[in-house]
Amino acid sequence: TGDGSWTFDWTNAHEGKVALKSPENLQAGQFKTMKLEVTIPRRGGDLTFWYFSSVWMPKDKFIFKINDSTVLDVNKVETEWKEFKRSLSPGTHTLVWMYEKESTGSGGHPGEGAVLIDDIKINGKS
Repeated sequence: TGDGSWTFDWTNAHEGKVALKSPENLQAGQFKTMKLEVTIPRRGGDLTFWYFSSVWMPKDKFIFKINDSTVLDVNKVETEWKEFKRSLSPGTHTLVWMYEKESTGSGGHPGEGAVLIDDIKINGKS
């Protein structure tokens, strides 16, 4: 837990004009999540989203979980947007995006201490 919320960022988006940005004012040892519960139709579905990682290296992390299982764990600065894809089985799923701050953010660390998320899409299979 920690202070701050995921916010809209109007300066860096994958497509369009706005992306979601992790909180900027987390202290060492804090984390903040963004959660979405979805119900996938009986034929299943596909989840995609784009992310841009500018975590404070080497210890801060961007983590994405599906039903409490970590499926993406990023702890490095990316120089471009990356796409995440995953098939989802029929039923209800809890999707959690988390930014975890483990370092103090003081000088010498590459990265801005944030992650951006954009173009979240969930499509049912036909």
